[in-house]
Amino acid sequence: MYDYEKAYRRLTENHAYLDEGDFVIENCPVPEENCLYRLDPRTKLQTSNSFRGFKFNKKDFVMELIRSRMVTSEKDITKHAVVMNRHAVTEDVHVFTYVPLHASNKLPCILYIHGGSFIGGSATYVHEVCKALSEKAEAVIVNVAYRLAPEFPFPCALLDCYRALCWCRENPAGLPVNGQIAVCGDSAGGGLAASLTLFERMNKESSIGFMGLIYPCVQLRESTAYPWDGKAYKIKQDHKEIVESLLSLRAAMLVIEALYLKQQGKADDPLVSPIYTKDYRVFPPSLVVTAEYDYLRLQGERFAQNLCEQGRPVRCIRYDGMEHAFMDRLGTYPQAEKVLDDIAETMKSHFQNF
Repeated sequence: MYDYEKAYRRLTENHAYLDEGDFVIENCPVPEENCLYRLDPRTKLQTSNSFRGFKFNKKDFVMELIRSRMVTSEKDITKHAVVMNRHAVTEDVHVFTYVPLHASNKLPCILYIHGGSFIGGSATYVHEVCKALSEKAEAVIVNVAYRLAPEFPFPCALLDCYRALCWCRENPAGLPVNGQIAVCGDSAGGGLAASLTLFERMNKESSIGFMGLIYPCVQLRESTAYPWDGKAYKIKQDHKEIVESLLSLRAAMLVIEALYLKQQGKADDPLVSPIYTKDYRVFPPSLVVTAEYDYLRLQGERFAQNLCEQGRPVRCIRYDGMEHAFMDRLGTYPQAEKVLDDIAETMKSHFQNF
């Protein structure tokens, strides 16, 4: 019904800018015409938000059911071979690595952290994303399979990601890496990527040179300091679907917080919610990607604005018409492929300067 290649080309050509003073948001419109302030028509065929329409009830919450909804339908979009292997980091943690077969030089390393609300998802669900990112960024990708809450509440996932980062630095597998390390993640994985960077800095280490955060969860609970405002979302069409998408994820956050923390942490701890970091100068150059009709959009853009206001190099891109988790539709939504281009381009530009 929709010409993927034509839409993808239009995404690479059309960009607008939303000026918020010194902070600028790049705006990537829906590739088809007459789609302003409405969902991308592709979402009508296959939504990316696994929470849309799901009724959350703490008493009747069934973990297996919600985890079963967090499946992806990503496609292989690579043009060249990428070699994948599995490695044990510890008894509890393993990683998948992706290396471009044609690589002749040593490459940057990207530690990728999958999403899933801290309670679901899987490293196996992002194989195609990691393969494509490896090819586009000309990088070695290390995809960490961290332990999930509630069986393993905070800080287990963060510590697992830190162990994977140490594994990247030590390189026991002899990967063709050049010492430059980036960290990327989507949704909860984006939040963990920022938390991991902060945790590393707290340990007086600084190996992470770039962050790529895709619709990140950087604020687990709403607060007066960073409130959520439904009026910030402009809607002309698809009102019912958009409101349902926003409010279902908003309701989910209350359950996610209880399951992730299990009284082991506080929602305003910067290692849980990096938006509460006091000194943003600890963060490296960053890319923050948001989706227009995502409950997490406001916190992601505020996090990017905080980076900008504290003098950190940051690029923020908003994808119009998209809901949460649109990367799960790689190969179907052209926006997902374009995000990988954004990460590759932005990371390369920063690493080339060092």
